[in-house]
Amino acid sequence: MKIFRNGVEVYDLTIDEKTVINRRLSIENTLTLEYESVEALDIQIGDYILIDTEKYILYDKPEYSQVAGKYKYTYLFKGRIHQLENYLMPDAGMDYFYFGGLSDHIDFLLSILLQKETGWTVVKPSAEGISTEPKNINYSGLNILGAFNKLCSTDEGYGIELNVVGQQIIFAKKIQRDTNLVFEFGQGKGLYKLTRSKLSNSKIYTRIYGYGGTTNMLDGKRLTFDEQYLDKNVDLYGLREYTLKIDTIYPRRLGHVTSNAVIVAAGGANWYVFDNELDFDLNEQIVEGATIQFNTGDCAGIQFEIVSYDKATKKIIFREYAEEVNGEMYALPNDIRYPRSGDEYSFVNIIMPESYHIAAKNELKEAVQIKLNNISVPQHTYNVNCHFKYLQRLAYIPSVGDIVRIKDAPNNVDTLIRCTGVSYPVLNPYDVSLIISDDIPVPAYVLQQQEIQRTNSKVSALIVEGNKYAPVVHDHAGQLLRPDMFVIPA
Repeated sequence: MKIFRNGVEVYDLTIDEKTVINRRLSIENTLTLEYESVEALDIQIGDYILIDTEKYILYDKPEYSQVAGKYKYTYLFKGRIHQLENYLMPDAGMDYFYFGGLSDHIDFLLSILLQKETGWTVVKPSAEGISTEPKNINYSGLNILGAFNKLCSTDEGYGIELNVVGQQIIFAKKIQRDTNLVFEFGQGKGLYKLTRSKLSNSKIYTRIYGYGGTTNMLDGKRLTFDEQYLDKNVDLYGLREYTLKIDTIYPRRLGHVTSNAVIVAAGGANWYVFDNELDFDLNEQIVEGATIQFNTGDCAGIQFEIVSYDKATKKIIFREYAEEVNGEMYALPNDIRYPRSGDEYSFVNIIMPESYHIAAKNELKEAVQIKLNNISVPQHTYNVNCHFKYLQRLAYIPSVGDIVRIKDAPNNVDTLIRCTGVSYPVLNPYDVSLIISDDIPVPAYVLQQQEIQRTNSKVSALIVEGNKYAPVVHDHAGQLLRPDMFVIPA
């Protein structure tokens, strides 16, 4: 095995079956090299190994011992996915939000990454089955891998997955590939050892109470559907209750302005846009404190107070947001940054028509059903040891994301399930061990970062409480837009 330093080969070691690659979908790609030598090795941090398209880099000094005149080393080389753990999101001592759609978030995070290291690319997911609504996501306190994982999360992100191959980050609704692989016990059937374990932190729940957000719910209560809860498998496992809250589901309409914003009067504070497709009379729905929030464009993420609405022309008049910065007033919109034709927007703090309440209830109910389908049955992970000759005969090396069939008739196991982890010696990739589970565990460091972030967000919320027109956000150019620190465009 060749080891390089700055493009120059420094060692060519004879390895054995103890040199192993471990891959876990979205979170791990490592190469463990165990080596014995009568001479001390000078493999240094930063040295690397090239295997196919992957570059495995040594980030830490090895474990080693010296016994009977022999040195025993254990080196842990890491794939490029781990380089993303070394780069932090920008932090100016404040919450670092970004507002935009999924594609915008991916572009934003990639732009941050490319400032740290060139060569990275992304493959964006198909839009099918994925929400396209803009979201305001807090990335403060995270490294870049943690930020990408948060974007993929189901609670605060878009419920998608990622895989890193070399310097390419691949996003999809689900990272998977159909195969015809079947593993079962018996001669020539591929299965050598099967271990089933309960998925970490998983529990069975048979009833979910579902709640949406409070936005546009003027009674201050969360949105819920008529039944308030859904049941599944109560007869099998008894009543086990769970509460699901999804703040991003509420009565809403995603509209698009059909004209560039225009100031009502020169030197004034009011602007207007048109939406020729608006299908209700805003005058009948508007209440005190109603705002229009632009989701894309120059003013993305900012809420502006609605002044009036002209039903005949479908003209929406709103008040600019102005803030004093270093003794000077800075306002949005302005001559440079303003809503443009095609920009997406939504109304906040208005009484939405009943049809939108019904649509939001149905959306919430569907999301609750999907969650219930996942957690109303036992969640297991399988560790599978394969006969390498079986795979060698098929000329197939399993990879993360592969869908395989596991059969164990005496224990009533017959399931199609996804491979989320693989481990194999470099010398014989057919001698593979698999981790089989539909779910991807969240790395501990991500959970820790998220907990710290939640604590910091609570403190920040106390500081900015009461300012409802200018949430802490970044726009699509990455500029900071927040009430206490506006960045004036160059």
